[in-house]
Amino acid sequence: MNRFKDLNFFPMGFWNYVPSNVVSPKDVYDWKQLGMSVIMSPEYREGDSKENILAILDECDKNNMKVIMCDYRSYWQNLMQGEDYYRKLFSEAVGDFGSHPAVISFIVGDEPSLDTFDLFCEAYNIQKELCPSLSPFINLLGWSHDQKALYDLTGYTDWEAYLENFYNKTSCDMLCYDIYYQMNPNKEYWDTYFANLNYYNKVAKAHNIPWWTTLLSVGHFRYQCPTIDDFRWQINSAVAHGAKGLLWFYIYQRWIDTNYRYAPINEFEEKTLTYEQLSYEIRRFRRQFEGVIEKLDMKKVFHVGKSYGNTPLFTATDFVINVYGENKTDAIVTFYDKGYVGVVNNDNRKSDKFFIEFGDNVKKVLRVGDFAKEIEVYPNKKPYYDIISNRPTLSMWLSPGGMEIYKIIREGEK
Repeated sequence: MNRFKDLNFFPMGFWNYVPSNVVSPKDVYDWKQLGMSVIMSPEYREGDSKENILAILDECDKNNMKVIMCDYRSYWQNLMQGEDYYRKLFSEAVGDFGSHPAVISFIVGDEPSLDTFDLFCEAYNIQKELCPSLSPFINLLGWSHDQKALYDLTGYTDWEAYLENFYNKTSCDMLCYDIYYQMNPNKEYWDTYFANLNYYNKVAKAHNIPWWTTLLSVGHFRYQCPTIDDFRWQINSAVAHGAKGLLWFYIYQRWIDTNYRYAPINEFEEKTLTYEQLSYEIRRFRRQFEGVIEKLDMKKVFHVGKSYGNTPLFTATDFVINVYGENKTDAIVTFYDKGYVGVVNNDNRKSDKFFIEFGDNVKKVLRVGDFAKEIEVYPNKKPYYDIISNRPTLSMWLSPGGMEIYKIIREGEK
């Protein structure tokens, strides 16, 4: 059973970190208002209230949220005290929470390095053996442009080989990692961001499993505090490259002795503008695309204008001849199965009017609109979607990072 693959909605979640003894069922409302659908539970530690966690799980279940359990007994570090010890602790955790209808997973751990990689894999396999009805969760490292540091940390610079090694050792149900380089100033490491999207998508597709990425919601180090445009762009650029779920780092501010700043819920337990903007963009994405996007299989992705992360530049097909911005703004073009095509404004600061030219064999075009309703925009023209040349051409205004998805029906298709 693959609980991540079997989800019938697009998963949005966040890294929680907050101890379970300071969170209660009423906090589930805040998670729902953020648009979250797969929750990392608060950290359940030795001596914490089991009843409180169960009440939180009950509230998540009432709100149609699934949960990845962050239970100290499932962490890979326990394996350092022996396999029998780990099996005993994890079995206790499963006995306490594993049968709850909201729970789909227990966490194994985060970012294994060279000296801990095999223990991570062993813990993953023990979880799968002892609880085959759930899917273990592990967060891997992302590829880095700093090749020496990457090799010292993992023993790899070939990231496909790294991911294949993890899959071969675990037959994992999904892949997940975190990537924040995209929030450096001036698009400094966008190549690294997109290279990771492409690496994870390629390996996950090869094994027919979903992959998630963790995006940034808190400024720290050189990473800037995301704006509402950054949130929109992060969501849509990741989805356009095949991501099947998104996590956010993070929601609750945990400390004030570094430059981590302006979390969605700050150290005074106040909701910030970050909370409001992240909530808006997640809920807007889900309102428009959920019901369609989670059912689609991404086949190919191209960049228009500047290519990042070795993504191929767009080339014409028989049914999509050209995609371009009126002001030459960069774009992402994604071809899905079932005749769907997505267009994303690949600029996190500039709006532009984009055009998509169709081949002469295109009979009808439907736009995925509000509440995922598919509305005909060609040939029965609607406002803002104009035929502007001899070739069937639609225009769309896209905000920074904005996305549109169309279903294209060719001659001879229904």
